[in-house]
Amino acid sequence: MLKGVRTLYVSGEESEQQIKMRADRLKIQNDEFYLLTETSTQTIFQEIRKLEPQLVIIDSIQTLQSPLIESAPGSVSQIRETAAEMQRFAKESNTPFFSSGISPKTDPSQGQKSSNISLTPSSSSKETSITHTASSVPSRTGSVPPRNWGYMK
Repeated sequence: MLKGVRTLYVSGEESEQQIKMRADRLKIQNDEFYLLTETSTQTIFQEIRKLEPQLVIIDSIQTLQSPLIESAPGSVSQIRETAAEMQRFAKESNTPFFSSGISPKTDPSQGQKSSNISLTPSSSSKETSITHTASSVPSRTGSVPPRNWGYMK
């Protein structure tokens, strides 16, 4: 579990106490794991600059809000803006981001909401940046089978 990797886990949905209880129950210990409960993208970026993590995990993107756009968290425009801000920040700071979230669109063939998982690492070269995106539909058994994978350079 990412031993030795300075990881910042940003939660917009759960409290620090909820996450700690889950970690204790699962017997997860990692001295390089940091937790931030925040929804403002600008505050999150300030904390990332201070900590300089090797990996940032965002749970979940639909809870974040950018002050650069006037709309509610979870709206399509907020999700687009916060994702764009994270991608820009990842490229500028060479910080990998992993984010999870629920799309506000319903998949008509499934009758369920689609979940999206994205990983945005930047290479050590400022000339190249890679975005990996995986989309999936949660099954009723709780597993999340991958449905679409995409790579963008």
